[in-house]
Amino acid sequence: MMGFDWPAMMSWIAARPALNMILWLVYVLSTFQILIVCVSLGLAGASAAIERLCLATVISTGLTIGFWAAFPSFGAIAVYGAPEHIKLIMDNAYTRGLLDLLAQGPGAVPCITTRGAVGFPSYHAVESVLACWYLREARWAFVAFLLFNVVAFISMPVQGGHHLVDLFGGIAVAAISIAAVRLIASPSRRMQHAFA
Repeated sequence: MMGFDWPAMMSWIAARPALNMILWLVYVLSTFQILIVCVSLGLAGASAAIERLCLATVISTGLTIGFWAAFPSFGAIAVYGAPEHIKLIMDNAYTRGLLDLLAQGPGAVPCITTRGAVGFPSYHAVESVLACWYLREARWAFVAFLLFNVVAFISMPVQGGHHLVDLFGGIAVAAISIAAVRLIASPSRRMQHAFA
């Protein structure tokens, strides 16, 4: 409906292995950005921002897992499959394993080799939005994270095998989490708890 042709994009990327390796690296590194943001905020002495980021992370994780548990999905790669000769985090073999888990039940889920399961909403998209949002006061880091996350968003449909709508779902979960943190951490709310 949005005019996004995932198989055509994957064919285009498969013909450009150097670009694919950049997207692979950015996708891998993006999983560490909440940790990096916490360290950056800690070095800047922004403990309140760290508290808000951690609360937003907990809320967004709960929302993502809760939604996915009720409506499991594994992204575009589970629907179309990817070209076999392309290096991917979420490749065809891994995705077949996820579909087997859905069909047969989890049994033992290996924590070490699990690379991700949630299609919609994309938690990588959630992390990208949260990282940029909570670093917006630190201009030096914000610009770097913003540029990095532009590339990270491009990598998500490729390396994460996501539908485009999965990214929009992740943005929505991040926005809801940020709004919830603002409500929970508002000064009037803190005053109510102080006098309770």
